[in-house]
Amino acid sequence: MNGIVEITVKKKKYTLRFGMQGCFEFQTRVFKNPTQNQGKLLTDLIYSGIYGECMRNEKPAPDYSE
Repeated sequence: MNGIVEITVKKKKYTLRFGMQGCFEFQTRVFKNPTQNQGKLLTDLIYSGIYGECMRNEKPAPDYSE
């Protein structure tokens, strides 16, 4: 496992990268607002992967609300 995942949403491919930055972002979000809501955890996980990919490619991270 290399920490890189590709998902397709509405025919658009997204790369999720769970390197150090992505994992740290997920850890921060989960510990800042602990929840049993699996939808929120999945949202945090996907956002963290997108965040990690943006950091890897030196692009601005999207807003969490997007």
